[in-house]
Amino acid sequence: MKTLTQVILPIGIFAGIIYFLTIVSQRTNPTKEVVKTETPVVNSNRVPGEPPLRFAYLEARFNPEDRVLKHFQTDWEIDQQGHFDFWFWNPHHEQVNVYLDSKSCTCTGASIAAIPDPMLTNYLHAACLNALPLSPFPLLPLALETTKMMNSLQWETFDLNQQSQTYVIPGSLPNHRQFGIFRMTWKRKALNDTQNPFTTIRSKLTLQLPNTSGVNRDLSAVIRVLPSVHAMVVGSPNPVLDIGDVQPNQKIVKEIVCFSTTRRELELKTTLFPQDSSDSASCIQVLTPVKMSEKEIQDWSRSEKDVPFEKLIRCAYRLQVIISENRETEENGKKKLIRMDMGPFEKYLQITQFGGGELDKQVLRIFGVVRGEIAVLGGIDERDVINLGKSITPSIGAFKRVEISTVNTNLELSIVPNLTVPEFVTAKLDAPKIVGSKKRWILSVTLPPGKLFGNLPLRSGITLQTNDSPPKKIRIPIQGNAASDI
Repeated sequence: MKTLTQVILPIGIFAGIIYFLTIVSQRTNPTKEVVKTETPVVNSNRVPGEPPLRFAYLEARFNPEDRVLKHFQTDWEIDQQGHFDFWFWNPHHEQVNVYLDSKSCTCTGASIAAIPDPMLTNYLHAACLNALPLSPFPLLPLALETTKMMNSLQWETFDLNQQSQTYVIPGSLPNHRQFGIFRMTWKRKALNDTQNPFTTIRSKLTLQLPNTSGVNRDLSAVIRVLPSVHAMVVGSPNPVLDIGDVQPNQKIVKEIVCFSTTRRELELKTTLFPQDSSDSASCIQVLTPVKMSEKEIQDWSRSEKDVPFEKLIRCAYRLQVIISENRETEENGKKKLIRMDMGPFEKYLQITQFGGGELDKQVLRIFGVVRGEIAVLGGIDERDVINLGKSITPSIGAFKRVEISTVNTNLELSIVPNLTVPEFVTAKLDAPKIVGSKKRWILSVTLPPGKLFGNLPLRSGITLQTNDSPPKKIRIPIQGNAASDI
């Protein structure tokens, strides 16, 4: 399919341009040369006012309004070989010498070939057969002839290390216009800058008729080098899943669209991390990606404001993430109800293409707060968290007290010692007091001297549990940074 849309279809369309020629004279796009009406050649080998070679395109850039360039592939992956064929013809009855003066980088290659008359004739016949409205195999004759022609051409590769390397394009005959192809190739080794995502690949040629000075001709292709897979959260311009508050018995569904501008198919792998076997981890489900139809892709891209180059998307998949405050599972043949721990949670969803490299990885942050009958208050902007400070003196350590409250006066709380992270942090829960209609506890957290240098580990926290059956867990994150004593 890739060969069909990137090679055969554009060349087939271009064959019509060659066959009728009038299409070139009607073009006014500034990236292409304007063809003037030819002066009939009478007893002369050269057409006055014509350049040595006439190119149909000087720049390869995606253009949805152009019958050829709407098939141009803009996006490529690292180490993926790409090329564009710049077709040309010789309007003169004299040969033209072609020199490669320069190219934009070492990743750029250049080769050229003249198309012999019998080969071009067979190719044009196949293109005309392809255009018949009742043709039983619309692209088969053209596909076979294109493959045959491209494999049979005598390509010559330009080497800038060879001084004065010349390729000769024969002159046109009275009954045969001499056509040829200049092929520019590329194979990039790095991703494009996100601030300036496009790269222009260039080749500079000198075209020379006998006994004349050369004419410069610049050819270019505008491309991007991108990862094979991209991910966007539906309804959000940011690559994060902000779940917000998860209430008791609530289920929240978020959708992600994974798409590619370089591949027709993706084989996606999803991984949640940090990985653990807790009930909270089991309550976050990532479903199998489902491929979207072309209409679904169009509807999605129209509904989103920040879809990059939606017309270049080659395939897309819808991926659902389900966060359930509780869900029923089966363990040893018995049904079991599991719950998310109350308090803040944070996970990362990694999406990769099977066989892709490190740069093909997309990572989205998932975060929110599981609400319940417990509230943690540590101070201004410290709800649901214990903040030990941003400038802790290592030789002194830190101490913090937070209030925990509930409207359920029958509820009992206790600390789960083996779930305190890091282990050198100590926690104490004072006896509860009834204040008005609420039951309150004071939780004291101590960071001993000489234990912390730098930031606390990512999953630092204190875990409490209730006396319910089964017990509910409340995880309270701890934040802090120890500055140098000096």
